[in-house]
This record gives sequence, C-alpha cells and structure tokens, in this order.
Amino acid sequence: MRCFFCFDIPYAIRRGLVNMQVDLAERLDNFNYIKSDNMHITLKYLGNVDEHLIQKINSVLTPKLERYMDLELDLENVGVFPNVEDARVLWVGVKENKKLLEIYNTIGTVLEKFGFTHEIRFIPHVTLGRFKKSCDVKKLETALSDYNTFVSKPFKLNEVLLKDSTLTPLGIVYSIKNRFSFLSDSYV
Repeated sequence: MRCFFCFDIPYAIRRGLVNMQVDLAERLDNFNYIKSDNMHITLKYLGNVDEHLIQKINSVLTPKLERYMDLELDLENVGVFPNVEDARVLWVGVKENKKLLEIYNTIGTVLEKFGFTHEIRFIPHVTLGRFKKSCDVKKLETALSDYNTFVSKPFKLNEVLLKDSTLTPLGIVYSIKNRFSFLSDSYV
C-alpha cells in the first residue's frame, strides 16, 4: 500500500479552491489542476508499507491522536514547488498554526519508532495542480502576486486520515484506510 497521513479539506473550502484552479488554468500554460475530491493537507507520506506494519502504527497512534480537540485552520497565499523558475507544483498554503504543528510532530515521533524519518521542515499546503512542462515565469509571477493576499474562511477538522493511493489510467484514486478522530469540542 502507498500510504500517507492527511487532513481532508471540507467541501465548502474545496469549492472555493476550484474557482481559483479554473482561473489559474486559464492564465498559466501547462497547468493541470487536481480533482477537488483529492484535495488534502499531507502530514506524512509513508510510501509502500506492509499492511501488518500499518496495523502496528495505527495501534500506537490512535491513543495519541484521539486526545486532540477539533482543529481550526485557514488557508492563505499561493506558492510553487520547488521555485518559480522550475515550478512543478502549485499550492495554497496553510496559515501557521501551533496545534497543527503539534499534531504533525506527534505523528512524526510515533513514525520514527517504526523506522521512518521525521522531517523538521513542514510546509503545510493543499496542492492545486501540477505543471507538465515549464510555465511562463512572468505569467506565473503575476498569478502568484494576484493571489498573495488570499485567505480562506476558517474551517474545522476533527480527524486525521490514513489513505492509500492507487495509480489508475484515469488518475490517482485515494481510499481511506483508517480514521483517527479527535475529541470533539462538544464533549468538553
């Protein structure tokens, strides 16, 4: 299984991001936007992992994650990886959030015990699309500048997902392998 931990993006927020994708696709050469159903914030990509190891990770991670309360996030700004001159991925960022970083580090610390590396540098984002080939740098800089003040409405998240990704002729298909639900604010 090709697995990763993530947060799904609520429908209302995805709908707004689709409008941005359409605008960017009209303005930028070679930009292919991803399906809105596939929008998420990756916390950790594991790669190919044995089902037995996933079960062990789940059993250790579940009690650590279920102690968290609902998480409120905002999306802001638009950027590219790795850089404007060689853009491959266009994304919208996540506003800095201490609780998000704490959840990221909790997952990373658990995964280290199973032999995975925990990257200290974390750039939380939602991928909007990819460039098949190089893009006109001036057009890209203008588009990034036009969206540099973008801020979404705040939205709540109440679970981390473990997903499996499968490549098909029609694109990537994600399936949920586990849900790590947070303690709801309504129970406090």
